[in-house]
Amino acid sequence: MWFHFSADDHGTSRRARDIRAALVHAGHRVSEAGSAEPVPPRADVWFHGLAGSDLRGPADPALNERLAAFARDVVVFQLCDSDSMSFQKLLPPLRDKARLFLRNHWPTDKQAIPSELLPRLGYLPPMIRPIPPHPGSPLAARSRGSIFYGTPTGKLYFPEGRETLIARLRASGLPFEGGLSPDAGCPREPPPELTVPRMPPREHARRLYDTKICLAPWGNHKLTYRLFEGLAARCLVITQPFGDIDFLDGGLKAGVHYVEGDARHGNVVDLVRHYLEHPDEAQRIADAGHELFVRSFAPRGRLVSEYLFDASVASWGELYRPATGLGGPGVALRAATARFFPRWF
Repeated sequence: MWFHFSADDHGTSRRARDIRAALVHAGHRVSEAGSAEPVPPRADVWFHGLAGSDLRGPADPALNERLAAFARDVVVFQLCDSDSMSFQKLLPPLRDKARLFLRNHWPTDKQAIPSELLPRLGYLPPMIRPIPPHPGSPLAARSRGSIFYGTPTGKLYFPEGRETLIARLRASGLPFEGGLSPDAGCPREPPPELTVPRMPPREHARRLYDTKICLAPWGNHKLTYRLFEGLAARCLVITQPFGDIDFLDGGLKAGVHYVEGDARHGNVVDLVRHYLEHPDEAQRIADAGHELFVRSFAPRGRLVSEYLFDASVASWGELYRPATGLGGPGVALRAATARFFPRWF
C-alpha cells in the first residue's frame, strides 16, 4: 500500500515518524508533504495529523475541502496529550468522508465522542520513544531507594502534583532522590527548593538501573514516559491512576505489573515504605512489569515493537492490507533502513 502523510505542524509530523517507519519496514510505500501540497495520485490513503498544540482551534475550511475531495481513503489522526480528538476542526463533509480517526489514546468513557464516529476509532502507538530493556541487578542489589526527576508539567489534571510528590518523599526520611528542572514548554517554574539541573537522558537511565522504585506521576497526560522507562529498567513502578485512558497497553495491569497509588499522592509515602520493606513482593511485580515490557513494548532496533505495530494496524480494520511479495531490493533496503533510522521517514 501507499500511505501519504501530512500534518498541521512539525510537532505532529515528528510524532508520526514511528508509524511511518514501521509501515516502511512492513514493506509499504510512504510519502510525506505539506498539507497544501499535491498528494501522489497513486496513494491509497491520505493520513492527515491534527496539531496537538492548538486543541481548541477552529476548522480550516480549505484543508477540510481538500481532504474531503480526495478520491481515495482519508484517515485523520492526532498524537497529543489531550483526552480526545479535536473534532471541532472537522467539518461535516470530512467527518463523513474519513475512514478512520486515530489517536495514541482515547478516553475509556467515550460518551463525549459523537456516536456516529465510534465505529471508526482506531489506535496508533502510545507516544513512547524507543526504550531498550535493561534488566539490571535484582532490586536488593541496587543502591538507590526511589527516584523521580522531571519537569513541572501536569496542567490538565493535578497542576501541583509533581511538587507534592517530591516534597512528601523528601520529608518522609525514606531513601529518595529527585527534583524538577525548568523547561520552556512548561506553564510555570518549579519552586526553588525543588529545582534541580536538567539531567542528561543517559545519566537518568544509569540511575534508574540502580534504583528500586521508579515513581511515574501524571504529567501533561496521565500516561508518561516514566512508566515505560521504569518497566524497561526492571524497577518497581508506582503511578497515579490512569484507568480512564484507553490505549494499546499489552495487558498492563495495576497490582501485577506496577503499583497504583491514589490520585492525590495521599498514600505514596506508605507505598514506597511498604515495598522497600518487602523486597520479595517488590521484585515479583518488577519482574512481571519488565517481562511485559520486553514482550509488548521493547523496540525492534529503533522501531516500535511488533506488538504495537500489529495492534495498531489491526485496529484499522479493512483499511490495512499487509504487503505481499518481496517487492524487490529497493523495498528490502528501505525496510532495513527504517529499522535503525526511523527519523529518515
